[in-house]
Amino acid sequence: MKLKQVAAPTIEPVMVDEVKTQLRVDSIDEDAYLDISIVTAREWAENYTCRKFITQTWNMHLDRFSDEIFIPFGELQAVNSIKYYDENNSQQTLSSANYEVDTFSTLGRVRPAQGYSWPATYSKYNSITIEFDCGYGDSRNDVPQTIRHGIAYIAAQLFEHRESMSGIPDAAKNALFPYTLFNFGE
Repeated sequence: MKLKQVAAPTIEPVMVDEVKTQLRVDSIDEDAYLDISIVTAREWAENYTCRKFITQTWNMHLDRFSDEIFIPFGELQAVNSIKYYDENNSQQTLSSANYEVDTFSTLGRVRPAQGYSWPATYSKYNSITIEFDCGYGDSRNDVPQTIRHGIAYIAAQLFEHRESMSGIPDAAKNALFPYTLFNFGE
């Protein structure tokens, strides 16, 4: 499986003012650096939890269909399309009536609809592309407060330890831990 981001989040779950409160900083002199730190902190937190926080669009590339396909990152909002190369090596788009999407489970799932089966595909790498949206939502307030606090803590540590920070601080890990996906596909 290969994953490729199609659309990044349009906002960050944490604002500069929240990180400045964490740091007890009033000046605007470092706002540009804090913006970069927030993006880095969010990406670290997303990698640590194996989730995406603010709505993002991704493509998942597969070599073949399986009975049930688990969609990574949790908080699946929608499957936008399933494209595949048919036996003649022509790209097709599967009708959404031919598959079911589970957006309720922690990890979203896709399977053929009742009475349907997956189509035959051309034998090649990445013959299937599933485009999906994931994340808690489009607003900062959609993201759990504990996750937002963990991101703010990481961003503050990046600010305070610009040259020496090498990983996620323990306090941030403790905040993020309850949201971490461990058993992908289960």
